[in-house]
Formats: sequence, structure tokens, C-alpha cells
Amino acid sequence: MLSIFLIVSIIFTLLMLWRDVTVQKERNRVIDLITALSTKDNALVLNYQWRWKEYEAISHVKMVFQFWKPVGSYFKHSPCCYEINEKNKAARA
Repeated sequence: MLSIFLIVSIIFTLLMLWRDVTVQKERNRVIDLITALSTKDNALVLNYQWRWKEYEAISHVKMVFQFWKPVGSYFKHSPCCYEINEKNKAARA
């Protein structure tokens, strides 16, 4: 019985480590995207700080421990990952 518990614990630990690496890769991808979009915002003389506030609202720990949610779903509909167009330009200025 103890050996089954040990095996399950090891498997769970390895899965959580894999999840942690996957979350970090996703966060790095979003950082690169926000950096590129913030540079465009600076060229348009717009405030870009709201992008980083949206990014920081979702913590790394939350993404790791909510293992039932796919990693890509956290920033999928977040406005911090989309380019500002004329329709929402006035709201973000």
C-alpha cells in the first residue's frame, strides 16, 4: 500500500514539474508579445502600463496550481495580448 502511494506521489510531482515548465514557457511567450505591443504603443504615444498590470494580475503560482485549466486559457481573452486599434484606442489612452 505504501509503495502505491509513493508511486502516485512521484508521478504527481513529475506532472507538477512539467506543468511548471509549461506555465513558464507560456508566460515568456506573453512577455515577448506584451513587449512588442508596448513598443508599438510607445510609437503611437499611448499608455502601455495597463498591459503589464493585466499580466501581473495572473500569478505564476495560480497558473501552476489550477492544473485543471489549460495553460493557454489564462491570457487567451486578455486585452493585454491584443494590438490597439481605432475602436478601443480612446479607451486605453
